[in-house]
Amino acid sequence: MQKRMAKWLSILAVGVFLLSLLSPTASRAQSSERTSVKASEGVAAKVDKDVTSQFKADEQVTYLVKLKEQADTKKAAETAVEKAKKQSASLSAKEEKRIQNSAVVSDLRVTADASQANLLDYLKQAKDKGVVKDYDSYYIVNALKVTSSKEVMDEIAASEEVEKILPNRERKILEPAKAEEKQVAALAEEVEAWGVERVGAPAVWQETGLDGTGVVIGGLDTGVQYDHPALLEKYRGYNPADPDNVSHEFNWYDAVDGEAVPYDDLDHGTHTIGTAVGAEPDGSQDIGVAPGAKWIAVKAFHPDTGLGQTTDAILLDAAEWMLAPKDEEGNPHPITLGVVVQVWMNGIGKLSKLGGMPVSYQCSLLVMTEMEMRQYQHLPTTQSQSL
Repeated sequence: MQKRMAKWLSILAVGVFLLSLLSPTASRAQSSERTSVKASEGVAAKVDKDVTSQFKADEQVTYLVKLKEQADTKKAAETAVEKAKKQSASLSAKEEKRIQNSAVVSDLRVTADASQANLLDYLKQAKDKGVVKDYDSYYIVNALKVTSSKEVMDEIAASEEVEKILPNRERKILEPAKAEEKQVAALAEEVEAWGVERVGAPAVWQETGLDGTGVVIGGLDTGVQYDHPALLEKYRGYNPADPDNVSHEFNWYDAVDGEAVPYDDLDHGTHTIGTAVGAEPDGSQDIGVAPGAKWIAVKAFHPDTGLGQTTDAILLDAAEWMLAPKDEEGNPHPITLGVVVQVWMNGIGKLSKLGGMPVSYQCSLLVMTEMEMRQYQHLPTTQSQSL
């Protein structure tokens, strides 16, 4: 009897022991399953619904990847200036701006290089396998442009470094109303550059002596006809002492087709730059409100629609160059711009999902509608625009 009891007690003990092993495993399995579901939902929440929809129609889609870590450009600029002032008590305003600009670009690049490293390694391997068609890196906003399969996009979205996956949206120049165009044309025949007088620019020139001299204005538009008589001598790459050798490095960038010489196949950017700095070569008339300024430009719009269109990725590339023009090797050289002249694009607010670009910290971003440019021929109140 005692032996039988001992036998059953042994069996019971073994059963309890086995149960103690199996129960936590089952519990962990259930917990792991719940965690997996939550993680999957968290990854899906990072992906914009429009990107998901595009993958239903196409095997490979171009999208933007915004990383969580973003540079604190304001802090970087302030710290750099404080350090410089300790070393030199007589720091000029121009030198202070140069130091700020360099600090901002440096901090942006360091942040992007460090946080994008793992993703770039993954994308390189994926491209070698053929599941990634193309990819580009940006630092003006810590982001990437990727063209890949959905599987690759899901892997990227699951990364801890990634904040969101966004569509590479198209942007277009707004089309002016036909009736307004006719009215503007009629007014243009009556008065030449009357907008300059209307905003009181000549009075400012006379009373303050400020006409833009010493300032560089950037045009982010459809390009510029650089040799236009009213613009050639205002181009930063033009040297009147050597007029046959115009320099386009650091002064022009074609973010659409990569052309080395400035051009404008939509005749829009030429107009906006003319509104800003244009003047008759003989000095008989100032067409722009800042005739003493110089200009540089980026082409960011192409004529596929006849009106001009672009994408968010092209705009990121264009704005990054404008922040710090790059040499032939792709190395950025920070500059100080007084104003960036940019056209108004429909849907521009959606680009704000990428976060505030430091362009607004670096310089004033002037945004104008098509009709403001054509009808009034002046630069309205300068405002910062966060893309």
